[in-house]
Amino acid sequence: MKRVLLMMGFCLSSWLTYAQQEFTDFVKPLHIPLVVNGTFGELRSNHFHSGIDFATQRKTGFPIVAVADGEINRIKVSPFGYGNVIYIRHDNGYTTVYAHLEKFEEPIATYVMNAHYKQMQSEIELFPLQGELKVKKNQVIAFSGNTGSSGGPHLHFEVRETQSEEIVNPYLLGMFTEVVDTQKPIINELYAYPKSSNDRVKGLNVPLPLDFKRAANGDYMVEKLFVSGNVSFGINSYDVLEKSFGKNGVYEIKMRVNGTLYTHVIFDKFAFHQSRYINHYIDYKRYKLKNSRVQKLFNTNNHDIPIFKQLRNEGFIEVKPGEDYQVVIEVSDFHKNTQIIRIPLSYKSYETIEPKQPEGKYIDYYRDYIFEEGNKYVEWKPNTFYEDVYLSIDFTEEEIILGTDEIPVHENIDIRFDVSSLAIDKEKTFIGKVDGKKIQYFETWKRENDFRIRSKTLGTYRLVEDSEPPLVHLKNNKTQFKSSERIVFEIEDELSGIGHYEAKINDQWVLLHYDYKTKTLYHDLNDGVAIKGNNNLILEIKDKMGNSTIFEYSFTLL
Repeated sequence: MKRVLLMMGFCLSSWLTYAQQEFTDFVKPLHIPLVVNGTFGELRSNHFHSGIDFATQRKTGFPIVAVADGEINRIKVSPFGYGNVIYIRHDNGYTTVYAHLEKFEEPIATYVMNAHYKQMQSEIELFPLQGELKVKKNQVIAFSGNTGSSGGPHLHFEVRETQSEEIVNPYLLGMFTEVVDTQKPIINELYAYPKSSNDRVKGLNVPLPLDFKRAANGDYMVEKLFVSGNVSFGINSYDVLEKSFGKNGVYEIKMRVNGTLYTHVIFDKFAFHQSRYINHYIDYKRYKLKNSRVQKLFNTNNHDIPIFKQLRNEGFIEVKPGEDYQVVIEVSDFHKNTQIIRIPLSYKSYETIEPKQPEGKYIDYYRDYIFEEGNKYVEWKPNTFYEDVYLSIDFTEEEIILGTDEIPVHENIDIRFDVSSLAIDKEKTFIGKVDGKKIQYFETWKRENDFRIRSKTLGTYRLVEDSEPPLVHLKNNKTQFKSSERIVFEIEDELSGIGHYEAKINDQWVLLHYDYKTKTLYHDLNDGVAIKGNNNLILEIKDKMGNSTIFEYSFTLL
């Protein structure tokens, strides 16, 4: 085993050396001082962050350049996700990604614009042919923006292995050496986790918050912890960098017990299908209740969480009578700044606690299940959950109630309604998730009387009818424009949401840009469709149930 581990270490070291050699002459994608506001692997909602976020001084419009020679093999324009994004394939086996762009530079801009008007689609995904859009190192390809699911102006930058499409931490490739980081990570919270109901920490068999204080040498110390059975730990931590206002993710976590490495976490590389395992990696219940992401240093059931490089006994320490244990947790950023927390353990016998009978149905995570009552059905496959759970499943006259969303779900749950006996407008009805007065739309597959959705969250589901059309309002309320201006609308739909938008000027299709964050829709008049003088614009907005609003507007182009 030792020989195998050594060989693996050698291979990894060789790979990193090779990668660094390949990337050391790559330029940075922005020609402004690099400020990191989001690190690789950072803990996000339902996923590990797949790149590095560079702040752009809270502004848009900074030139984005190709970091090396290559060719563009994918371009996408969408109001969601990465927004406007470019993918560049390089000869060294890697692809770089540039996301949330405001606009493209020539000749890419013309290529994309022509595709929009040829396909008459505002949302578009393109795959240029080999050799069609070659780029040179340091060539301006676009301008920084805030498009898609962006929380503010920045550049999201990624490196992927072209063949496998796995995402690699760009720091490992020798890039961005100018980024300065001299500060240790911050540890906010520390928790002890008994492995089972038979294990005890301070006499309790539930996750337990632990107090810690700073020692003279700068390390954190915990008072001796008395344990019976198996225990592990979890931390809430983040990294801080110079000039960065964000709470960035850490790079590496080690947990040693009496000098033996039990848990080793490194945010270096993962595949997209592995990213959702973040919901098992963190204490999901605490996240939902307190919005606190506690990183568990254990992995029950040994799920495929790629950041775990070593796990001894699933990350749990068996505390035995007559023995003392010194637990050392090291939290590091990529620049080797390390914060240490020390936890002494000793055995103590505790009285048996009569376990409380959990509420709900016992669910073996390794089995499939089907539940039905009346016209309602729920079904899921093995490994839909991360571990065995107790789940309340109730069917009322109108709703399917699947526990609460404090339990994480990994795979889709099928939820179905038979509507054959219901007096509803089938065309205007969908299955929605109800949270108080809020209704979350789900794309609903309809086959005659069979309505179904697939969801990865627990909660309350019901049939929702939407017969109300979207609302449309002209934001820049004027009738005269210059060709350098844009016509801006505010659009909104309260139930199913915006599903389709299309506009014509003088009966010619025109390109629209949609920002769901600000509920705005606009057309740039420099597209050249509008003519000097009088123009007529017809805008149609549909929600996801097909309810339509038509807005007609006359304006003059000066």
